[in-house]
Amino acid sequence: EEARAKTENNKFGKSLSEYARKEEKLSHEVEEKEESIAKLTNERDANAKHVEVLKLEVQVLESKLKDVQNAGLSNIKLLEEMQAENSFIKKEKSSLEDLLKKREGKIASLQQDLTGKQQLVSATRQALRETRASLKDIT
Repeated sequence: EEARAKTENNKFGKSLSEYARKEEKLSHEVEEKEESIAKLTNERDANAKHVEVLKLEVQVLESKLKDVQNAGLSNIKLLEEMQAENSFIKKEKSSLEDLLKKREGKIASLQQDLTGKQQLVSATRQALRETRASLKDIT
């Protein structure tokens, strides 16, 4: 019976030692998994922060894009206004050039009339002088 008790005691000791090794191995695996979980959690948190940064960058880029689009629309409107103004100026210039040509024609016509009248005045003065001279000779 003592031999049987020793055998059972040895079996029990071996089992205990085997369980202790298994517990140590499992504890080590648990620690590794906890470390992995902590590492992955840190990576996840870092990735979440990176995603937030990227979202902010996207918002900034979208805002800049809207500004550029608005500036483009403003530039298009300014260009249309400039074209309309340019068209108006061309029409106004054409009208003023036509008016200037008419006035130049009128001035040329008046100068011709003036020259004709000056010649008439000159001829009349000459005739008057001649008539006075003739009258002096008669008197």
